[in-house]
Amino acid sequence: MTHDHLGPWLSSVVVPPCYRGNGVASALALWAVKEARRLGFGELYLFTPRNEALYTKLGWQTLEVALHRETQLTVMSRATSVN
Repeated sequence: MTHDHLGPWLSSVVVPPCYRGNGVASALALWAVKEARRLGFGELYLFTPRNEALYTKLGWQTLEVALHRETQLTVMSRATSVN
């Protein structure tokens, strides 16, 4: 991507359509935050083309909106000390 100065990243959270709406993506994202904290990272980053509202509900904050290969992405961060 274009943000080499940020890391670590939560990446490639894909839930098959038949499992969506059951909290799977939320559980995976929250597990990643706990794991990042366990590994000693104070912050975790992600980018999403369309799920900003989901991650906002989970405590992520928007850093910026970026354009990557003609796709608008929201770059977000979350402190790992927050449950």
